[in-house]
Amino acid sequence: MEVDRTDMHTSSQLKSIPILCSLVAIVLIGGGQFSTALLADDKQVWPDDPFATPKANANPRSSKSRRPGAVSAKFDSPTTSPPAKTPAEVTVDYEEYDYQEFVDGDDAGYVIPPNFGAPSTSVFQSGADCNCYECNPVAHLNCTTPDCSCGLRPRSCGLWVGAEYLLWSLQGTELPALVTASPAGTLPSDTGVLGLASTSTLLSGTQGEEFRSGGRITVGLWTDRSHRTAWEASYLGIDDSNDSFSVSSSSQPNLARPVFDTLLGGEASMLIAHQNFLSGSIAVDSSTQLQAFEILRRRQYCSDGFLTFDFLIGFKHGSLDDLLRVRHASNYFQAQGPISAGTATHGFDNFEAKNDFNGLLLGIERRHHWNRWKIAYTGKVSLGSNNVDMLIDGQTITTVPGGGTSTFNGGLLAQATNIGTYSRNEFVAIPEFKFSAQRQINQCLGLQCGYNIMYWSSAVRAADAVSRRVSQFPPEAVTGTGDPKFAWTSSGFLAHGFQFGLNYQF
Repeated sequence: MEVDRTDMHTSSQLKSIPILCSLVAIVLIGGGQFSTALLADDKQVWPDDPFATPKANANPRSSKSRRPGAVSAKFDSPTTSPPAKTPAEVTVDYEEYDYQEFVDGDDAGYVIPPNFGAPSTSVFQSGADCNCYECNPVAHLNCTTPDCSCGLRPRSCGLWVGAEYLLWSLQGTELPALVTASPAGTLPSDTGVLGLASTSTLLSGTQGEEFRSGGRITVGLWTDRSHRTAWEASYLGIDDSNDSFSVSSSSQPNLARPVFDTLLGGEASMLIAHQNFLSGSIAVDSSTQLQAFEILRRRQYCSDGFLTFDFLIGFKHGSLDDLLRVRHASNYFQAQGPISAGTATHGFDNFEAKNDFNGLLLGIERRHHWNRWKIAYTGKVSLGSNNVDMLIDGQTITTVPGGGTSTFNGGLLAQATNIGTYSRNEFVAIPEFKFSAQRQINQCLGLQCGYNIMYWSSAVRAADAVSRRVSQFPPEAVTGTGDPKFAWTSSGFLAHGFQFGLNYQF
């Protein structure tokens, strides 16, 4: 016997949490050690230290790349730090010099960095500006006048764009037992009833945790020439992939949908297929789609040229849509009591949850700059309201040979007792963490990769509305306890995965 399963994974999301926690711990510890070493005792000289002894001829760059009037960083010993300087002893024109390590691929030396001898921990002092060298190194290096008025127009350094491919896993849906089967020879009344030794469960538990594709687009604009404040907008979307399960009587002769019968006070089932008189099939489809939009204000708190801290504040909209649909079809190939041969039934239960979050975003970003590399850690939390809509619908269609077709408002788990649209608002927090490493290819283009974690403190999933308690079977009228009933249930939602992309600065 064979069951047709497509893209169904039953691994528990909880198993990945210890691995994720370990990864985050390693990243944080490693980043802390790196930054501590990088900003350690100023007597330590690193391989790419701008204060280290320059290469041949102590020329901070080749003659073609050094701007007239630039001051060289030249010391006697590679193991001795430069003498302490004060603003009175060393005058650095912030308009004239900047520390850039990848101009024309020439790493022969360095131009004095703008924080050398500066009294503050921030590179960007009052009066600092986005000069020709920052905006367009080529224009700067060929200028012979202090104001870059040699006819070469500097490149604008205000706009950047990022595009990323996302490979994320979304927390799976916890399904109750929806499909059961029994071996040949099982009585119709015992087919698919949970609790019997002969019954096997074909579909239940965690579904839909496989990695899926997505994308993120980011656009940013610096609003000052010293690059301390900026506006940034981004959109994230994860593919609305469909997880499907289907089984038919050709592979499982005895099929059923299990329920708890409140009138009997015990487990029962609705027969879908039986080897003696009934053929049929069951299909279950589920899907989850995640989208998010952010617009934020970025403000630099401090920077020393190697380590930068930014504060983030803005608005976040998040959308989490979840769908679960169960369909069944049966055909009587042999008369059964009052039911004539050829009678066919088709039915479905549909559950759809929509989560729409709107709230305040707060965050901080820490960046390390090292040669052509930039390592960034971003932590954010969004606080706001999550508007939830739950839609429940169902239907059963019965066709009798020579008797026409009748339609009943309700399926098995979605009946008149719980069909409808339900709404509510709840307070939700969405913390996020992002790690990224970027390699600068040239003055404009950078390639980056990293890892993301996003967690909704509360979200409603489609399967949360499913109740296996029934007091009648379609097309019976509502009776007894009036089940199934709707009740709100929510839980946390985790999304995590990798990103690969590029950034371009105009």
